[in-house]
Amino acid sequence: MQPRSIRLEMLGGFRLVCGTDPVVLPCGPRRVVAYLALQRRPLSRVAVASSLWLDAPEDRAGSNLRTALWRLREIAGSVVTIQGPAIALVGRVEVDVHELVAATHTLMRGGDANVDDFDPDLFGRELLPDWDEEWLQLERERIRQLRMHALERLSVLLSGLGRHCEAIEAGLAAMEAEPLRESAQRAVIEAHLAEGNRSEAIRLYRSYRQLLADALGVEPSVELRTLVGVEEHVLR
Repeated sequence: MQPRSIRLEMLGGFRLVCGTDPVVLPCGPRRVVAYLALQRRPLSRVAVASSLWLDAPEDRAGSNLRTALWRLREIAGSVVTIQGPAIALVGRVEVDVHELVAATHTLMRGGDANVDDFDPDLFGRELLPDWDEEWLQLERERIRQLRMHALERLSVLLSGLGRHCEAIEAGLAAMEAEPLRESAQRAVIEAHLAEGNRSEAIRLYRSYRQLLADALGVEPSVELRTLVGVEEHVLR
């Protein structure tokens, strides 16, 4: 009998599905699964326990990990594999974060990438947004940067194909993630200009310029102003 498929989603929230059945995990097992999925390699039990239970003594952290692994096997079966002193997520688990990373690298390499192979919604969701975990902060920032680069690149590719509405939508998703990011603003401005809507490009530039002034007291780059083709005194 073929083993059941296992899918783990962490973009926008935690969801584990075995076969067609959603699996509800308690907090401890859920944290172990997420941590192993993000690390993408076998880790020693000591390293996992000390990372997930930072404030606990080593013996208590180890006990917490053993309990979490036992409960995980009881509820979800073979999601984690134990290799001597190391543990890892089983290789057949499909993980949406891994898909995002692979899709972003494909987009950034360019070449013959088919934009229809990329779902903008994949890049629009934050990593485990409701979790407050110290070990998650760096991974969350890494994924945020990947999401924004992917959306900006997707916007450029779509605009080059004349699909300006979709290009603007992808660029706006990047802007929503980081309103002060000039490269996201540029992607949308370029899509407006490619569509022939210079007035929309100027309106967006004005809004961004005011946002920068209010938040940081700085101006947009000369390159962005030149792209729009305006003189500063027109916008004052």
